[in-house]
Amino acid sequence: MKQIKLLAVVLFTASMLLFSSCKKDKSCNCGIITDDAIEFDVNNDIFYSLTIRNECSENLGKYYFTYNVWLNASVGSYFCVTNVSPWMPIGETTIERVENKEVE
Repeated sequence: MKQIKLLAVVLFTASMLLFSSCKKDKSCNCGIITDDAIEFDVNNDIFYSLTIRNECSENLGKYYFTYNVWLNASVGSYFCVTNVSPWMPIGETTIERVENKEVE
């Protein structure tokens, strides 16, 4: 009976150590690109956007990038958003869907 109690304590302690050592603060800034677009504001300024489905929350987020980043990111690919300011174009915008990105 003593061995069963000791075994239970050892298993409990081992499981607590195992679960407490897991990294729980996973950064959730990655996901799958679901859409890309070129947007123009009322001044005809161009914005390159990617819509990404977050891998942790499944929420969609739209982010704006430089042309080079946008060009190299394709719909359906895995993408992480880092060092991006949470801004959006001010004022009315129009969106042009992009079927095939090519370098000009």
